[in-house]
Amino acid sequence: MTVIRGSTAECLKHYLEQLPPATTRAGSAARKPIIAYCNCTAPTIRHWMQGRAPVGMMLVRVRYFLNSLGYDITELKSLLPDIFAFGKLIADRVLDS
Repeated sequence: MTVIRGSTAECLKHYLEQLPPATTRAGSAARKPIIAYCNCTAPTIRHWMQGRAPVGMMLVRVRYFLNSLGYDITELKSLLPDIFAFGKLIADRVLDS
């Protein structure tokens, strides 16, 4: 995969554009990883596809989810390594927010 660099919004838009239509089995299956990692629902994904941005803890989880897929998220680049690791523990739900 080519590394995609950009803000969370830009990378999320790119990720969502790559998904098959939600009305297909492939589309439903393709959404399962982000739904599981972000602990959200299919309608939430639909809202993001319509341009509504994730906020709060959901935004943190989206950033780390995209990062785990190889996206180069601008907002994560400025974090000190310990802060990045701490954020990942929260996003991975190892630590409670």
